[in-house]
Amino acid sequence: MDYESNDFITMRFPRGNKIFERFNNKSIEEQESIIKLGMAMMETGKERKITLNSEEWSSKLDKIKKKTDKERQELKSDLHELKEKFEEYKEKRREEITLALKEERIKVETRYNSSISDSNSKCKMLSLEIDNLKKEKWDMAEKLRIQYDEKIEKIRENTFHYQEKREEEYKTTMNNLADKLQNATKDDEKYKVASNKGKEGENNVQQYLVMSLPKCNVVDVSQDGGCGDIILQDISQNVMVEVKNYNCANVKTSEVNKFKKDILNNKNMAGGIFISLFRGICNIEDWTFDTIDGRPVVYLCNVANDMNKIITAHNIIKKISQLNIDWSVEEKMTIMKAYTKKFVSAKKKKLKLIDKHAQDMIKIIQQDEAEFYKFLEILKS
Repeated sequence: MDYESNDFITMRFPRGNKIFERFNNKSIEEQESIIKLGMAMMETGKERKITLNSEEWSSKLDKIKKKTDKERQELKSDLHELKEKFEEYKEKRREEITLALKEERIKVETRYNSSISDSNSKCKMLSLEIDNLKKEKWDMAEKLRIQYDEKIEKIRENTFHYQEKREEEYKTTMNNLADKLQNATKDDEKYKVASNKGKEGENNVQQYLVMSLPKCNVVDVSQDGGCGDIILQDISQNVMVEVKNYNCANVKTSEVNKFKKDILNNKNMAGGIFISLFRGICNIEDWTFDTIDGRPVVYLCNVANDMNKIITAHNIIKKISQLNIDWSVEEKMTIMKAYTKKFVSAKKKKLKLIDKHAQDMIKIIQQDEAEFYKFLEILKS
């Protein structure tokens, strides 16, 4: 024996010995049987000396071989029988396992089907609750919408009444101003001096401008000389206003020339408005548009009948001064004059309907003015 391993013992036999070669060719089981048999024979035959070449030993070996072969056949038969039983047992266990798996699968499916059924029931309940919540939400939204509409309608009514009140106050103020201007022609003794007549007209115009242009600083400069009667200061723009209160004849050309001179001498003015309260202006039509030193001016006649003309003229001058239009092209001036007359005529017609549809008409006018200003922007290019 040379060495040992965990499972086998290694042994060496000399080469050329047929007996050892035959033994070495046997299976482990056969080698074990031969060794067991040899050991048994060795223990029972210690006191007898038998030579390996004797006939008696050969005969015994043959018998032992036959016995061993018989035992081996019996062992093979038993092994085969055990294998068959093992296969039967294995098949039986396989069937039992398959049946057990089937039963367990049915149990699991039943359990999960029950769980799924419960989950579906819960989902239906939750879905019903969600639908109820949605209905409540929409009912609440509808209720809030109705409340909102009622509040809006109330605000609209209050605004309408407030606007009516403001319109009535506005009309009353305008009527009072118009009456004052109309009475100026009847009271001969009060208006014997032309300067007094002019001052009365300037005061009325100034009051109207203060009320109509809350963001403007309306400055009376009639006593300063050389800069008109009123200056409208709006941010960085100044607009000169000249007021003429003629009752018997149209305003003379000399007054127009003086106005032009004042515009030329006051470089800080963005433009000017020349107003005749009760009469026309010699050689100049109402709503005549012109430029002096590249700055826009507007001439207005019979302003006492429509004081709003001053506000419109002021807005036009403001917009034109912002655009810095080059008026050296005469075609621009021609188009501007034609469009201004068309715009003013349309505005005057719409203003006559203001008593019936005040707010709607004001919006339309504002849209027209926006289109007019867009036209000016187009004209600039």
